[in-house]
Amino acid sequence: FEEFGNCVKKCSEGYEVAENSNKCVQCGEQGCAKDCEAVTTKSIKCKKPKNCAQRFKAKFSNCTKISGSISIDVTFTKKFEGFVEDALSVLSTVTEVTGYISISTNNKFRDLKFLRNVKRIRGLETASIGYFSTKCDDGRANCTKQMYGGLVIHAINDMKLQELRLNSLERVENGDIIIYD
Repeated sequence: FEEFGNCVKKCSEGYEVAENSNKCVQCGEQGCAKDCEAVTTKSIKCKKPKNCAQRFKAKFSNCTKISGSISIDVTFTKKFEGFVEDALSVLSTVTEVTGYISISTNNKFRDLKFLRNVKRIRGLETASIGYFSTKCDDGRANCTKQMYGGLVIHAINDMKLQELRLNSLERVENGDIIIYD
């Protein structure tokens, strides 16, 4: 990011990255967005699902920005068994993700309403999804292309997922939007 003409990894206290820019600007009257670390299986260390959910909610309460990615997989949902939706509801305040969002639904979610306020996925890091056959740019029938996901939803034989409910999502700046089974 750029701050006072210098390249920085993080804006100074009282400054945040401006919308549609990589420049640090002074925070508004409401204060700076609450910047939180990536959401992964390693985000919380605990053994009992209820304790995991409580710790997760305390750690990510009022976050508006995730610096990094949100990666929810089978291991993550097992850690919160019986409390998954309750724990993830705390992410409803997030409006920006600097990395990617990757969710393996595994019949755990009817929708992804816990991400309903995400407006922007910057894709500063993307998820490598693998290689897919596609039509070549030069017109040949089959080429192999590596896919990089900004938003990846892997609905594993999912009969429960009915809708995404990512109502606020305005853009994925870098990476593909991939929904697959």
